[in-house]
Amino acid sequence: MAAIYIVKPGDPPQSWKLRLSDPDRRDVRARITYLLASGAELVRDWVTVDDGMVVVPDPLSARLRLRVFAQLDAATLVEAVVALNYVDAANDYRSERQLIFTPTALAPQAVEIPIFADGPRTLSYELSIVKTNGQVVTRTLDGVSGPVIMISEG
Repeated sequence: MAAIYIVKPGDPPQSWKLRLSDPDRRDVRARITYLLASGAELVRDWVTVDDGMVVVPDPLSARLRLRVFAQLDAATLVEAVVALNYVDAANDYRSERQLIFTPTALAPQAVEIPIFADGPRTLSYELSIVKTNGQVVTRTLDGVSGPVIMISEG
C-alpha cells in the first residue's frame, strides 16, 4: 500500500492512520521528497521506521547569519542597494536577498539565510551606489564568508 502525504513549512504536527495488512507489524517504509521554492526537488533515501512515526526534518536546518554595515557618505548618497546571492549548487538551492541603504537609513542590517547543514558558508554580493551627482558605483564580490560585510565606495 502506498500513500502520499503533503506537509508544508509551518504546518502543525500531523498524524494519519494507516491500516496495515498485518496488525502485529508496526514498521513502515517512507521516503521524503522536498519541493524547494526554486522548483528543485530533493529526494531523500528510503527509511524504515518501526515506531509508527515518520519525522520530517527541516532540510534547511542551518543558518548563514550576517550583519551588513554601510560606510557611506550620507551627504552624497541617494541610495545603495546590496544584492546578496547565496548558491548551493550541490543541493540545487539558491537564496537572494536585497538590502537598501539611504541617507536616513544607514544602520547595520541583519540577514539570516536558511541553508543546508552541509552547504557552503559563502555568498556573493553586488553593490550599486547611486550618488547625488548622478554617478553610479557598482562592485561585485564573490566568496564572502561573513559574519560581517562592510560596504563602501572604495
